[in-house]
Amino acid sequence: MNIIGDIGKLLAGQKKATAAISDGLAELRMRRLRLLDERDELASRPVPKDEALAALDRDIDELIAIAMRETNVRSLTRAEAPAWTIPQNGVLMGLLIGASRATFRDQLAAMLEPAYSNEAKPISAEEREAALHRIDEDLLDLELAEEAAIRSAEAVGLHVQRRADADPRAVLAGDDALS
Repeated sequence: MNIIGDIGKLLAGQKKATAAISDGLAELRMRRLRLLDERDELASRPVPKDEALAALDRDIDELIAIAMRETNVRSLTRAEAPAWTIPQNGVLMGLLIGASRATFRDQLAAMLEPAYSNEAKPISAEEREAALHRIDEDLLDLELAEEAAIRSAEAVGLHVQRRADADPRAVLAGDDALS
């Protein structure tokens, strides 16, 4: 009878160990999902309004400059049949925008306003890059911890399913990189 009791204790211990490993992996995976959500939120935050307006000014000026450069008015100076042909490929649009640049710019600037509601938390490109880098490092650390847990489980004979989207850097990492 003692052997049966010992086997029962071993099986109960194995069930507890399996549950602990499963719970630990589930927690690591939930933390990963939270970091991915944080990353998505951060990546979708707008740049500061002054940066957006500076980009708008830069792009309008570039469009106008291209239109001016690509417009041929020499045909109007011909002695015989002076004429002007409507430019193709958006050049006419650039000329029209140039004729009323301030109005066009104000119209587009007003369209930016909803992106800067009270809920929006603008972030500069440098701040975004640094924050995304930190999150990416944290994600890799979690991936490495998850892989270490999976290998530990496999070492004691438990099979654990890896995520299909597991980071290859973690899955292919040497054991020394997982500690």
